[in-house]
Amino acid sequence: MNLEQEFARDLVELLELPDSEAATALNGRMLAIERVEQLRAKSFAQRGLIAVEFQKRELFKHLNFETFSDWIASGFMGSRSSIYDAKRDIEALQGDVPQNVLANIADKANLKTLVQCSAGVRRSAVVQEMAQGATPEDFVTHLQNHHPDQHIELRIPVRFFLEKSEAETLECALKATMDAEKLPSREAALESWAASAIAEYSSRLEVE
Repeated sequence: MNLEQEFARDLVELLELPDSEAATALNGRMLAIERVEQLRAKSFAQRGLIAVEFQKRELFKHLNFETFSDWIASGFMGSRSSIYDAKRDIEALQGDVPQNVLANIADKANLKTLVQCSAGVRRSAVVQEMAQGATPEDFVTHLQNHHPDQHIELRIPVRFFLEKSEAETLECALKATMDAEKLPSREAALESWAASAIAEYSSRLEVE
């Protein structure tokens, strides 16, 4: 499927086609949209793999960047924090999970779940197969049923809509917390804040 070709025509133009033509054109567009969603789901793991290779092999030098950080900060790669996040996860898994599996992890949530597993569970062929093809819910359910000792919980996305300056402040604070408390992820830093806030405000309320 040529995605560029599929998206070349305006959707409104396709909607106005005669029925027989519209059926073919709109069906093609729907298939293309689904393919984009599939690629997007795998993009987190693949970004991490690419970032690891760029740093390890110093590929950035072939593109006239002096450092890996310069390449990441060039503005063409997307969110820097997301790339570094993906890179950390891939580095955590590479000793246990083959690259061909990592490149096809079905969802960011599945990659995050795999990071939480022990080395032995990560190396399981069944677990690797589930990580590539299962929904996040089904993957966690499988681990809970077959590997209860892992104590894996379903990861739920939480979104905030911040102004650019607020988002930058948040990212700086998350990184500082991760560095100071030696935490493995932004999620862990956020949970640390929440636990501290609950402890602090609960004690205040008890005093009042």
